Amino acid sequence: MPENPESIGIWSRNRDVGQQCTKGPFRTRESSYSFISDVLNYGGLKMRRQIGIALLITAGLFGSPAASQDGKDEVAGLAQNIIAQQINAFLNDDAKAAYSLASPEIKSVFPNAERFFDMVKKTYAPVYRPGNYAFGRNQISKDGTVAFQEVLISAPDGKDWAVYYELKKQQDGSFAINGVRMKRETSSQGI
Repeated sequence: MPENPESIGIWSRNRDVGQQCTKGPFRTRESSYSFISDVLNYGGLKMRRQIGIALLITAGLFGSPAASQDGKDEVAGLAQNIIAQQINAFLNDDAKAAYSLASPEIKSVFPNAERFFDMVKKTYAPVYRPGNYAFGRNQISKDGTVAFQEVLISAPDGKDWAVYYELKKQQDGSFAINGVRMKRETSSQGI
């Protein structure tokens, strides 16, 4: 409790004008500390627990978005790494390596690496032989199990494409490419 329960306003009735301010917004650090300790001592253990719980909840609320963003950044990085590995496999004509990065759903449609590789050559020529490529926007599902990644590709013929990859999280925690959609990018100024 305050030293003098009859104190009024900022100054106590019993204090000289030259003494430190003990109440209101002008109190010193020392008097602020004593005010807080007075409140804690007055409220006892119950109040200390409530303040502690409130601080933990506040820290949890403010800590979650950063942790959540870190997780999304990590998934986006994994997705970009897998896409880059597959593009490198295409550039090196390594059908097995490119096929190994496809999801089980894709592998069920194309049961071997050669059929998959032939399909990519015929249908996705800019992905098979990109001139240049750069990663664009990405989006991660709320549960972190699906990643969408835009890749901007300049094909060897000079045409620009926006390629949208879908990657799904596998049982072992890794991601695999589950689909690709291409769109001719007519407004691009090149990469």
